[in-house]
Amino acid sequence: MITATILVILYILWSFFFVAEHASDEVTISKARISKEVETKVKSQVTKSGTKPSEGTKQADPEDFKDSSGCINDPNFLSVFKRLDALGIGQANLVGRGHYQELNLSSLASYADAGEPDAMFLYGLELVWKGLFGMYQTKHYREHPVGSTSFKESLKNHKVDLSKVREGEKYLFKSAVQGKLLALGEIAAYFAISVKSLKKQEESEDQIKRYLVESHAYTLLMKDVFKNDYSLLESLTIDNKSLDTTLKIAFPDGVPQGVEADLINKAQNRFKELKEKWRSSREYFGYDVYPDLFTTDEEELYITCS
Repeated sequence: MITATILVILYILWSFFFVAEHASDEVTISKARISKEVETKVKSQVTKSGTKPSEGTKQADPEDFKDSSGCINDPNFLSVFKRLDALGIGQANLVGRGHYQELNLSSLASYADAGEPDAMFLYGLELVWKGLFGMYQTKHYREHPVGSTSFKESLKNHKVDLSKVREGEKYLFKSAVQGKLLALGEIAAYFAISVKSLKKQEESEDQIKRYLVESHAYTLLMKDVFKNDYSLLESLTIDNKSLDTTLKIAFPDGVPQGVEADLINKAQNRFKELKEKWRSSREYFGYDVYPDLFTTDEEELYITCS
């Protein structure tokens, strides 16, 4: 069963792999509706690219549970769903109906700079998209209509802007500190995607390794932050498979001896830095460093229903 944030990750991957490699087709990227047709394309393209749906993070969507006996009408489950949903992009933003998505980009940036968590999350994603794909994820922020000649040329000629990606990372991290915890998984996923882009651009091996390290370090941070709700985290498929997949992208002919161990060691060191940054940032705002968001019964209910 594919839930909402997994669809976001898959949607990102579809946009990247399908649109980038088939820019000559009449492609429409719609944020207003994640249809079954798009979901089918996503599954197809992810399979072709070798990227598995288990990467990244996911949230629950009540629509996914219509066939689950009793779950959709269970107030306890709905309570868990709503609280989990609030940790990520949120359903309103996912379908393009969020308040901040109605603003122009400079206004969104102003709210993000003022420290509003939802605005920081959304603005961070916009910057990462711009850096990785050369376009913003929200339709009315884009310079070129999707499918137009100018769009195809822009996409074809785009080079990854790592400064934009890094800027987006900062906003996403800040939003996570302020409660949008699933933003940490977004960072890990986008850094993994950046490896493919950098590989395609024939960037240096050191540059590619750097983002492999960053992606894995953020995965470790995500697992650490959710340590008090670990059963729930496991159901969100936060694991190390993303590292294996990304290594295959970076080294299609096989990972050189000693490289994986070196990357894991560097990721552990980077994780320690991120962990300290997380601790000091959360304490500054008076938040628990390791929140305990769900009871054991609530975690079991979510796992059963999903």
